[in-house]
Amino acid sequence: MKKIVVATVLGLSAVWAYSPYSTEGETLIGDQTQVNTVVNNPISTATNLKISKKSGSVAGDVITAGDVKLFNIPAAYKLSDELILVAGLPIVNVPGTTGLGDVSFGVNYLQGKDASDMQAAEARLKIATGSETDSLGTGAHSLFLSYTYSKVKGKYNYLATGSYTLNSLFSADVGFWTGTVYGDVINLSVGASRTCILSDKVITTARVTYMNAKADTFDGGTHNNAQTNMDIWLDWSSDKLIEGTPVKWGIKIPLQASSDNALLDGDKVTLFYVSAAGFFDKK
Repeated sequence: MKKIVVATVLGLSAVWAYSPYSTEGETLIGDQTQVNTVVNNPISTATNLKISKKSGSVAGDVITAGDVKLFNIPAAYKLSDELILVAGLPIVNVPGTTGLGDVSFGVNYLQGKDASDMQAAEARLKIATGSETDSLGTGAHSLFLSYTYSKVKGKYNYLATGSYTLNSLFSADVGFWTGTVYGDVINLSVGASRTCILSDKVITTARVTYMNAKADTFDGGTHNNAQTNMDIWLDWSSDKLIEGTPVKWGIKIPLQASSDNALLDGDKVTLFYVSAAGFFDKK
């Protein structure tokens, strides 16, 4: 546990301190899909549990995007080799306030003999526990569905993920608007990883992601805030730098962003993150 604390505190100090101002970072509050599929990839979680030969894991992620900062606590518990329960508890910091964000609970279904050829399907429900008044949450639940495929060929591990966030199943009252329904979100990601050229203890991963968020509806009318983003994600991970404690650090670099609302103009903010995980056994 000390290793987790040390790694997380170091990351917290380094990443939390970097804070370029941009309200575009608030897209993290409305849609945490990329946090679930990129920062906390289901394949990565399953692989770490297999390597550690433990039954569960608890991690700490520090994520900063513009003026929004997220300290996320993801947890996983292995029911069997095929089923893993997952949960996420986010602490959100926005200008003027810090508090609990929207927590989530889900299950992963895995197929594959080992990490060289694995598939993962995830269903996750996000609960509206964060205050929408303070911009800590959306004020509405959402259902998140994803599929991830990982295949090792030669020196490379190829990754592909597709996800769909169903916001349209739920409504919320936000500000002056009643019956608000957030638009559904599609996320696609392809990439590959291999041993870092600087150290064989570190894995480098590069991904390109595509996100399309449909417009929200307020009182039955469509609001012009649909967004489409393309980004490149680079991260470096290792379970050898700190023995028994996988660590990861990375960056999201905006490639292209657009919106049908000129005030939003897409999510062009750069995102940074660092994470560390620890494991436990069944009692």
